[in-house]
Amino acid sequence: MLIGYVMEAGIPDIWAGNLSGPASHVRHTVLELARLGHTLRLIARRGEDLVATDDLDRFRPAAMSCSPRPGLPERCVRRVQSELRLPYFSLFNSRRFANACIRELDGFDVIYERMGWMGLGASRAARLLGIPHVMEVNGDLLTELSMTGQAPNLLQRVVSERLMRHVALSAAHAVATGEGWRRQHVKQWGVQPSRVTVVQNGTELVRLLSRADLQVFNSNRRHGPLEVVWVGSFDPWQGLPILARAVAQCVSRGRDLRVTLVGSGPEETAMRSLMAELGLMHRVRFTGLLSVDDLARCLARSHVGVALYTGRAEYTGMKLLDYKAAGLASLVTGEGGEPSLIRHGVTGIIVPPNDVAAVVHGFETLLDHEDLRCSMGQQARVEAELRHGWEHTAQALVGVLHRVVTQAQVYVRDPKAG
Repeated sequence: MLIGYVMEAGIPDIWAGNLSGPASHVRHTVLELARLGHTLRLIARRGEDLVATDDLDRFRPAAMSCSPRPGLPERCVRRVQSELRLPYFSLFNSRRFANACIRELDGFDVIYERMGWMGLGASRAARLLGIPHVMEVNGDLLTELSMTGQAPNLLQRVVSERLMRHVALSAAHAVATGEGWRRQHVKQWGVQPSRVTVVQNGTELVRLLSRADLQVFNSNRRHGPLEVVWVGSFDPWQGLPILARAVAQCVSRGRDLRVTLVGSGPEETAMRSLMAELGLMHRVRFTGLLSVDDLARCLARSHVGVALYTGRAEYTGMKLLDYKAAGLASLVTGEGGEPSLIRHGVTGIIVPPNDVAAVVHGFETLLDHEDLRCSMGQQARVEAELRHGWEHTAQALVGVLHRVVTQAQVYVRDPKAG
């Protein structure tokens, strides 16, 4: 199959070597699809430029039949929009992106797009090329824009939501990375449930770590403090103040915990100050960003992985997959059966959001019941081996794309079919 993987919004760090979050997802998906024998061409926005690559190593300017830079009419329109603060709908950018897709993906079987806000180009290109357009849904874009202060308002919001609904309804299919995102996509855009399939993300740590590397499978493991680890960006929705206060309460009750915080972000300075205020700096280690190999070693030395999201839903946080691959029991926030990656009492403990007392109780349960904690970590690793490797993600995705492409070919041969 010839697959065009496109990202109109762009993911800047995919070529900068920082393979966390979205960049990791894209890179591993592309590489695994190629290992399965499929031809991939990635087209993405890189600042103001559009680039293409067939191997994720050598990037080149995307082929276009028009200028890749804004012309005089567009610059004039943008100037008026800026001066008068008029709504902006990304129409010029989307037309250029569509043009690049048409030139680069002629003869391809399908366009697979990582969904971005007001990304109209891939939908237009697929229609003109006569091939299916499949969207990849990794979150609630409007909520994420609101949390970063970039949400559209008034007229721009009304029009952009209509445009996005049109794109979502026009797509041949959507692939959601979790059941929660699937439900949200169906509800938000009115898409038929049968046109959205769940394909979970993967984790490289299944391959990088063997059972022999993990404490949870070591019969001679040493007793000591509960080693707690958190991985992510220091952002307000990560719930790190809740973690700090829960650890402080545990310590005040004579509990022995040590915490490792992996990552960086805007709230790191505030988090350091809070840890110092609570008298926890001797129990906390800030590592900064780690390479994937260093992260694997860090998690392998730990007992419990935490994810305490607050103020936003996170159904498929990739840190949860890493925790499972490292054989950790997970202590996470969630409600309504989410996050589905963690089975309460089996691979971890799920507590309500913003509930410090519940987090404290979770830590104490894992401290007092070592056999339960080890059972959770072992079961988590088994599940990771069975279904969380990137090869599983790629195989499931191929199944969806093959079905969509086959249905499209049947429809072309016989418009009355299906």
